[in-house]
Formats: sequence, structure tokens, C-alpha cells
Amino acid sequence: MDTPDATHRFPRRAARPLPLIVALTAALAVIAAVVLTGRGPHHESADPAGNPGPAATGGPGHPTAFRTAGADLLVLDGVSGRVRIAADADADGVSGTFARADGSRARITARTGRGPAGSTVTVVCADGTGTAVPCAGDLSVTVPSRTGLRLRQTSGQTTLSGLGGRLDVTVASDRLAASGLHPRQAGLTVTSGSADIGFSHAPDRLSVNATSASVALRVPPLDGYSVTSAATSADVRVEVPRHGGGPHVIALRTVSGSMAVLPA
Repeated sequence: MDTPDATHRFPRRAARPLPLIVALTAALAVIAAVVLTGRGPHHESADPAGNPGPAATGGPGHPTAFRTAGADLLVLDGVSGRVRIAADADADGVSGTFARADGSRARITARTGRGPAGSTVTVVCADGTGTAVPCAGDLSVTVPSRTGLRLRQTSGQTTLSGLGGRLDVTVASDRLAASGLHPRQAGLTVTSGSADIGFSHAPDRLSVNATSASVALRVPPLDGYSVTSAATSADVRVEVPRHGGGPHVIALRTVSGSMAVLPA
């Protein structure tokens, strides 16, 4: 009796083509990469070296923003760094952005209230935990043209433009530049720094105190300003027409510095 051939009892299993195995392996690798990293095989990071971008590090390229209703007075107390405040005739509210100087996470809020000057907006800065801290960094605010300003700044650079409300500005170790101002009343105090202030309309009353600072005031040419000055170890120049008892009063006080009143 013949014995059946072994190949007939146990048929051989067909071998899988090698190209199919390679393709399946590559596909599984791509899926795993997408699941684990959230990136496809051709994704490029913001930095060619693979470092995280500004959003990941909380850098100053991604400031925090705020917006609130318009007010008669904007209050910025204890700020430092770069501050820009501009008036916009079409603005119907107060808005701005803030980034901390150290690049860490920042928060900013605008508290509304009322005071002797009317409605107020007070800008308050905080760190990532919500703890109030000085606004030290890059602050930019836009206000309606009627809004006044009360500013206390310690070191940095300040730019003001187009403001028409009452001004009460005190800066120290700061470089202050202003243009297109048109308030009826303004008070400026500059300590150990410089200021170049330009008015588009003559204020009814302008009071300026400077200590160890260089200040230039640029006012529109009129028939005359009523100018009073007190100087100690300082140089004061008034190059606009003077008219004692006139409706536009400029009061100057200078200690160890220089001050000039110039035609705009």
C-alpha cells in the first residue's frame, strides 16, 4: 500500500510578499508618530532648530489684551518700560495690549469707577497667577480723544499722541515724547530724564516741574502767553511771545536742568 506524500497531507502556507510587509510597517510608524506628537511627517516647527515658538514660552510677541467702555480719565499708576497712549477720534472705548518685560505670562484688567474727574478706567496688571504686579513691559492703549490721563511712570520710554482730556503726568528716568496734545489743562513733572511735548492747541493752563531733566515745550504761536518761571541752577528759554495776564498761562519750575518753550 502506498504512503501518501507529506506535501499532500500538510499543504504549505503561501509566503507573504516582502513588499507588503514593508508597506504595513511604514504605515504603522506614521500613525504612531501622529498619535504621539500630533504632527505629520512633513510638519515644520516655528524654529528650524525645533525650539518652541513665542506662544510656548509666553514671549512678548503674544501680549494679553483688554477692552472696556470709554471714560473721562485713564489711570496708569506705577508703570515702567515702553508705554504708548494714543487718542482715536473714532474710538468708542478704551482698549490696549500688554506684554511683560521678562516674557512671562501676564494678565491685564481695566477697572471702571467714578472720581472727581468723572468716569475712570484704571489699568491693573498681574502675573500668571493673578497676583497684582506693576505694569513693567510693553503697554499700548487707545482711548477716545476726550479722555484725560493720569500717569505715574518710573523708568522707560513714553509716547503720547492726540490726547484731549486733562493731563497729569509724572515720569522719572524716562524719555517722554508727546505730539498733537490739546487739553485745556496739563500738569507735567519730569525727574532725571527728558521730555519733548507738542501741543496742537494752546492749553489754558500748563504747569511744568523739571528736576535734573531736559524739557522742550512746543506750543502754537499766539499773540502771547502769560509765562512765569522759577529756576535753580538751570537754563530756561522762552521763545514765544509773552503777554502778562493773558488767558493762556504757563508756569515753569526748573532745578538743575534745562527748559525751553518753543513755537510749534
